[in-house]
Amino acid sequence: MKTLDELLSELRQRDVQLWLEGERLRYRAAKDSLTPELLAELKTQKAEIIDFLRQITTVASSPIPPIVACERNGNLSLSFGQQRLWFLHQFEPDSSSNNMPIVVRFKGNLNVAVLEESLKEVVRRHELLRTTFPAVNGNPTQVIAIDVSLTLPIIDLQQVPDEQREAEAHLLATKEAHQPFDLANGPILRVMLLRLSEQEHLLVWNMHSIVCDGASADLFYQDLTTIYKAFSLGKASPLPPLKVQYADFAHWQHQWLQGEFLESQAKYWKRKLEGNLPIIELPYDHPRPHGVQTYKGDRAALLLPKALNHALTDLSQKWGVTLFMTLLTVFELLLYRYSGQEDLLISFASAGRGQVETEGLIGFFSNTLVLRSNLAGNPTFRQLLDRVRQDCLEAYTHQDLPFEKLIEELKPEQRSRNSSPLFQVKFSLNPPWSNGRGMASVELPDLTITALFGYIYHGKTKYDLTLVLREQDNGLGMVFDYNAEMFDAITIEQMLGNFKTLLEGIVANPDQPISELPLLTVPEQQKIRGFCIELAELETTLTQYPGVENTVVIAREEKPGDKRLVAYLVLKQGENRETFVSDKLLSFLQQKLPEHLLPSVFVILDSLPLNTNGQVDRQALAALNPTNSKIEKTFATPEDPLQLQLTEIWENVLGIHPIGIQDNFFDIGGNSLLAVRLFSQIEKIFGLNLPLAIILQCSTIEQLANIIRQQGFLPESHNKHKNSIIKVESSTSINSGKSIPWSSLVPFQPNGSKPPLFCIHAIGLSVLYYRDLALHLGEDQPFYALQARGLDGKQAPFTKLAEMADHYIKEIQTIQPEGPYFLGGSSFGGLVAWEIAQQLVKQGQKVAFLALFDTTGPNYVKQAPLQKRVSHHWDNLGKLGTNYVLEQIRNKGYWLKYKLQENFQKLAFKLSLKIWRTVPYNYRKLAIEEANKQAARDYVLQVYPGRVTVFRAEERFALEKREVDSKMGWSEMVLGRLDIQNVPGNHDSIFREPHVRTLSEKMRICIDQAIADT
Repeated sequence: MKTLDELLSELRQRDVQLWLEGERLRYRAAKDSLTPELLAELKTQKAEIIDFLRQITTVASSPIPPIVACERNGNLSLSFGQQRLWFLHQFEPDSSSNNMPIVVRFKGNLNVAVLEESLKEVVRRHELLRTTFPAVNGNPTQVIAIDVSLTLPIIDLQQVPDEQREAEAHLLATKEAHQPFDLANGPILRVMLLRLSEQEHLLVWNMHSIVCDGASADLFYQDLTTIYKAFSLGKASPLPPLKVQYADFAHWQHQWLQGEFLESQAKYWKRKLEGNLPIIELPYDHPRPHGVQTYKGDRAALLLPKALNHALTDLSQKWGVTLFMTLLTVFELLLYRYSGQEDLLISFASAGRGQVETEGLIGFFSNTLVLRSNLAGNPTFRQLLDRVRQDCLEAYTHQDLPFEKLIEELKPEQRSRNSSPLFQVKFSLNPPWSNGRGMASVELPDLTITALFGYIYHGKTKYDLTLVLREQDNGLGMVFDYNAEMFDAITIEQMLGNFKTLLEGIVANPDQPISELPLLTVPEQQKIRGFCIELAELETTLTQYPGVENTVVIAREEKPGDKRLVAYLVLKQGENRETFVSDKLLSFLQQKLPEHLLPSVFVILDSLPLNTNGQVDRQALAALNPTNSKIEKTFATPEDPLQLQLTEIWENVLGIHPIGIQDNFFDIGGNSLLAVRLFSQIEKIFGLNLPLAIILQCSTIEQLANIIRQQGFLPESHNKHKNSIIKVESSTSINSGKSIPWSSLVPFQPNGSKPPLFCIHAIGLSVLYYRDLALHLGEDQPFYALQARGLDGKQAPFTKLAEMADHYIKEIQTIQPEGPYFLGGSSFGGLVAWEIAQQLVKQGQKVAFLALFDTTGPNYVKQAPLQKRVSHHWDNLGKLGTNYVLEQIRNKGYWLKYKLQENFQKLAFKLSLKIWRTVPYNYRKLAIEEANKQAARDYVLQVYPGRVTVFRAEERFALEKREVDSKMGWSEMVLGRLDIQNVPGNHDSIFREPHVRTLSEKMRICIDQAIADT
């Protein structure tokens, strides 16, 4: 669907006249000028056209004069838009941020001589393409060359190896895209032809935006392909002569945009943009660079499903709005949910071709419009869409005021050279390239011409964030161009997913208030220790607690990769700050929220900090040090020096202060990674190797201190604390010599009516990641895990998988002497579970359930054919451009890093076996991992006679050079039934929220079926 601006522009081009008779829309058109498609769009957007005509009638007090040819005997002025681009170029002449590179692929018999003549004809036809822009007496002017001096250089890449040719072509095209233009001396258009083979060429042309906009790039392509088609047949150009040129438009613009018309246009925009202009507070990962504006950009893309595109189009037609208006409203809603701001400024472009004489002209006509939207009152999406629709119609009515004039009128003082004036965010919806529109493919008898959209990305962006959407045959293409010095790629990737989620929610329930539409956002949503956190839900719950006036929750990252929730509270008058945060508050939250949504810290403030827009300044909150803020969280204080020493360790590892001796490790933000750090510190200070799984049973400082006392250990540093807390009496006895019996078996849930489930550790050794799975399987499912031998520092690890399985069977049978057995294993642990099942079957035992969690079999991957690998690389280059090349380089770096780490682990393993008891935990862990890898390398898989269930992670790592088996490589290894269960998430995240819920639900079904079958 076209935007209203595009529809009116095409109607003008076809000389279709529109007017109002009362409330009725009338039109006059020549025969066949209105196609069925245009007539359908006219009916669809009838209400918008009537509103537009009604408004423009009140604005235009005098008829707009036509554009006519002006004299060429003096200095020719630049258009207002060109003037701004020219002045920006003077500040940064070496910048390529305004370059417009295009790449076109020719497949078949290309006549290079005809192509060169066709390019020359396009340049002859459009004098702007042979124009330079020198300064005369300090003012920019246009100088038009009479002769066409264009040549087409050819770079032959046929000598480059086949597998490298496309990459080399891409590098050359990208290099051209980064070359700046000399506006004063020209040329203003550069072209080159890359010969990949006799039957395949790439044409690269590059223009500066001062002579071209998006619509003009389409026109260049259309003119070139039309002329080439005619010239290749020995015919003259079929294109009619242009009555005026761009210089005539620039002259007309200066003559017309003055006086009453200019005043009426400017008056509207001054009223619309009066007062303090909001600055959108986006979730920047890095502060805005000081000084001048930076243009370092990057790009992220997502293809929205075709069905979703159709649903949005149908809803737009049903509501009497354009698809452009619907998607713009959704984008505003996305920004609102990120920033919490109800007053937003967003830019979008109008074609700027309101005069019929401009149709067919190449030039910089596009005008920037600024939409100021009001999202106050928590409207439904439908209500917000009505507001945006009205704003768009008003903006279209007043679109003739050049953005440059608007800046002159407003003189926005709060902006500087390090940001774009008035706005930082831009929106664009491009029509599809089809049926001769845009850069649609052209089929000639022996040649196919295809424009490669997105082939080159020159790594530049003018704004903080630009959303570009394009309707495609296979869906709705979505691209975020963003300032790479302010955003990290992962944040933008989250935005893409959030936008898709929001669209789906709107399609499902457009009458839902905008604050309640489903969305995983930043900062409203965070990922904390693998959990997707919706901060709005927690904030809403906190405000329901008596005595809370206002609250904001943010995710703090005290250490890289370690985020936790901090709740900032403003209390109602009369509440006691000293006693407010109590067990009562925590109990209230626990009843209403899942465990992962509970804050780790509460900070009580007199008031919340606000930014210049009157919104909560989340960055200022993040800058506060919670340890220096008033925090009152009920906790039990240390009762002896040992507990005090442990408390200091916990606070250091968890980054929280204070921590009570009865606080649960997992409730205050602990996870498996932090548990490893914790026990490493305990080993370093106490010299005591504790099994990591102890944290499951002894999850408080008080309980852990009791375990350490049983070992007869007290740190020497306790003496300095002897007067700090309650003194330890001299008569206190210390048990000596009670050692903790080591066992691989870790009970997560020892009780329940069902047969116990035994799950084996992955290559990473610890089994703490099974904790959430055990919880979600329910109280009736006994759950045990088996951790790797050697973690205690007393026993060497296994190097043979069969020995490992034999040992684990002995431990399993201390709990369950006879079958049927229910087994599982993650990744490497799946191989161990496989061998355990094999040995049990040989012993005559029954194995009712064998689960492999994302474990790959021997036939999982194989090398793809060369042609497919080349095709894969080519497709990725076309979609991702230089980003793909950089990704390949990064992957090589990751591979080298992995090999170095692997060699280090092998060395650590060999050394560790000799001095196992004295090896520090971190090195011992690496050595055990290497032992497991060696065991896996030496293991020979045998066909399994029973049934196997594979829980396959849906998010797979890219294997561009290999083909993968949908059955995870197990088809030929299982004689019984092979059941593949897909689970959302990746190799690791299937065990974390929210994906672990899906995994547990599917497991319950499979286990219940296995029980019924036994």
